[in-house]
Amino acid sequence: MKNFIITMMTFTLVSCANYRTNTKIEFNSTKVPDHDKSILILESDIKDKEYTKISNIEAVVKKLTAFHSRPTNEQANYVLRHLAKEKRQML
Repeated sequence: MKNFIITMMTFTLVSCANYRTNTKIEFNSTKVPDHDKSILILESDIKDKEYTKISNIEAVVKKLTAFHSRPTNEQANYVLRHLAKEKRQML
């Protein structure tokens, strides 16, 4: 019985995603799918063009254990684009 419980716990840990986010998106690696190029991710404010701010969004990507690689900017940007698309669809 003890071996069965250990086996089930191991299976559960292996089958889970390695990275969690503040959305329904989960990652098993640092590679991300292609992204929507119509949504720009910028590291600073746009000074030379007018735009309308819709809302603030925040992306959270966490590794589940110390053994996983650190989350990447690409993962965070993928989550930001996903959240931005959801906001855009609500307009």
